[in-house]
Parts: sequence; C-alpha cells; structure tokens
Amino acid sequence: MKKSVTKINKETLVQLLSNVEKGEFVNIETLTMVKMNKRNNPYYEKVFKKSSKNVRTLPDYEKRVQNKTENPNFESKPNWFEHVSPCVVKNRKSEEKYFMYESFDKLTVKNEFTHENEVIEKEVFEPFLPTYKERDINVFTVKMDNIKKLSYKGVRYEIE
Repeated sequence: MKKSVTKINKETLVQLLSNVEKGEFVNIETLTMVKMNKRNNPYYEKVFKKSSKNVRTLPDYEKRVQNKTENPNFESKPNWFEHVSPCVVKNRKSEEKYFMYESFDKLTVKNEFTHENEVIEKEVFEPFLPTYKERDINVFTVKMDNIKKLSYKGVRYEIE
C-alpha cells in the first residue's frame, strides 16, 4: 500500500522545517542546477541534478563539530547566511531561505543528471566540476525552491 502524499507550498515547508529543533533524519528530493566551472564548458548552467537522499537536519552545527573534532571551543564564523531557525537559514543579501542539513557517506543517495532534458552520466561533465575540500561535518544548504519532496516524521510531502 502506497503512503498518501500531502501537498504543501513553500511557505508551509519553511514553517515545517523551522519547527525542527533537534537532529532528525528526513528524506528529501531536490532538483538543482549543477555548479560547474564556466571556462570552455559546454555544459555550464545546462545540467540539473535530481537527488533523493536521507539526510540529518542540522540545528546543532557547532555542537556537531565540537564533538566530531573534540574541540569544545569551536565557534562557527560569520558567513553568507543567518539563522531563521536552527536548520532554516536565509541569505543575508537576498532573503532567500535555505534548509541546512548534514549528509553522511554511508547513507543512500540516488542522483540522476539531465542535460537539455536527456539523462547524462556524471563522468561526461566531471572535468568541469569544482573541487571541494574535505570537511569535518558534511554540511549543506539547499534553497527551499529546490526541494520537491520531503518525508518527515512518517509523512510524505510534495511541494507545489
């Protein structure tokens, strides 16, 4: 039997995630443009990633880093966003809201890439991807507009 899906809008999604106060696992499905280097890149701003993954809400970033690195004095530095709630942040300049989460290497992630509405393998455009340095905590932010589905506390949501 298939679970029912509750349709919500972006504002309701923001409210739902703003009420998260502890680290909890959720499943999100996102659709994002793949960030790439621009120079001589025929795929620049033309590749999209549909991703379905289990993630942990991250309302406790400093505490997670302190525990992982065994550095009780760690404090995060100011950056491009400010917190609206423990795991919802907004861009200081645009006011755009984002969901902040933690990802783990061992959790299931399903990615599908498309270029001009056709499936494309990552290896084809991989030479154009930026390199990222390794971090103690795999923290990410995703724009609320890019979240298409969310499963949280046994409820499946589809964002309209």
